[in-house]
Amino acid sequence: MFTQKSYKKVLPEALCDMLNRNTDSRDCSRAAELGDISPSLVTKLIYRRTTLTENNYKAIVELAKIAKLNCETTIRKAQEDLKSLELLLNVQN
Repeated sequence: MFTQKSYKKVLPEALCDMLNRNTDSRDCSRAAELGDISPSLVTKLIYRRTTLTENNYKAIVELAKIAKLNCETTIRKAQEDLKSLELLLNVQN
């Protein structure tokens, strides 16, 4: 996900947008714990206030994994809701 060239740079804006959209403060805390850094540093990373380093990249990888799971859950729930709404609308017609 990251190469040596990624270090000492802020995270790409598109990645930060995805992480912000698909995670919450609990997710950031969990990623920080898994990456052995402080939750405030994770927040600084995803708000582009500090740069990626060899010491903090693991937390961002963990946060990306959490965001992916959150996306999958959202999609699954939306598909279930869509089916329920379609059934409801079919009953109404």
